[in-house]
Parts: sequence; C-alpha cells; structure tokens
Amino acid sequence: MSNLGGITDNEIKGAGVVLPPPRPLAIVGSHPDTRENAPFDDPNYEIWLFNEAPLKPEVYKRWDACLQIHQESVYATDTNWVNKDYWEWLQQDHGPDKRIFMLEADPRVPNAVRYPMEGVLAQTPRHYLRSSPAMALALAIYLGYKDISLYGSELSSNTEYHYQAVNYGYWIGVADG
Repeated sequence: MSNLGGITDNEIKGAGVVLPPPRPLAIVGSHPDTRENAPFDDPNYEIWLFNEAPLKPEVYKRWDACLQIHQESVYATDTNWVNKDYWEWLQQDHGPDKRIFMLEADPRVPNAVRYPMEGVLAQTPRHYLRSSPAMALALAIYLGYKDISLYGSELSSNTEYHYQAVNYGYWIGVADG
C-alpha cells in the first residue's frame, strides 16, 4: 500500500508511476523530555502526532497526520478529560493534506483514514500492537518510511506504559531491521 490515501501499489505500478520515497518522518508523543527536539521547523519532515496533540499549537507547531486509535466512546464525547473541544475539532475539515488515522474511518471525521490493521499485522508473525506509539511506528513501516525519528514517546511512567514500552521496543526492533 502506498502512502497516497486509498491508491494501492498495484494501481500505481499499473499506471507506470514512479513514487518518490516518503519524506523523513517524525513521530511525536507528549513526553516533554524529547518532544521539543522534534523537527517542527524543518519542512522536509512529515510530523505525526497523537490524539488531542494538534489542539496544542504552542507545543506542537505543525502536524501532517494524527493517530486517534481509541474507541468511539473515548474520542466522540463532549466530556473529553484532556480537551473538551476535541470531538468538535475532529469533525472539522483540516485540509486535503491532513490525515487522522482511526481504527475505522468515522464518517463524521472529514480527515479520517482507516488504519490498515490487516496489512500492518501481516508484516510480522507477532500480531503485537499495544499502544498508539507502537501502532504509529508499525504504520510508518507498512507505508514504506525509511527515515523515522521518535520524539516524546519515552513510555516511562508506572501506569499502563510499562507493558506498552515492551511492545514499542519490539516495533523499534522491526524498524531497525
């Protein structure tokens, strides 16, 4: 699958189109120790964020894609504990170059793109995805990104991140080859 929306590699190859390699990618989480090091000012980089992060332009200067991998009961609520305006924001059209990856593309979210779970899981015999950062990295590998930088995803708290960190490490190993 290419990274051009719904166009498949077979359609591209059949048309004789040669795709340029994907841009360098920065996957940026919320941990303040390293997120500020992300290349927001370098237009050569594509920037992927998580959940409500695009609503904080003072921290995350720009974004190209956002992963919203939670269930509808979490994201489609006016009582979001992180940002009460998040559901309203998701329902806005953010332009043709913005993607919001979701488990299933919600028709109420104009920039929604279905997360290609089947293709992502087919990359490895271990069907092992436990966190949004791991899912972002697995998706980047699936879409053909070769230059992937990770920021703000230390997964270092003692809460749910403990088991997620091992899974993230697994996908870092897959990316590294």
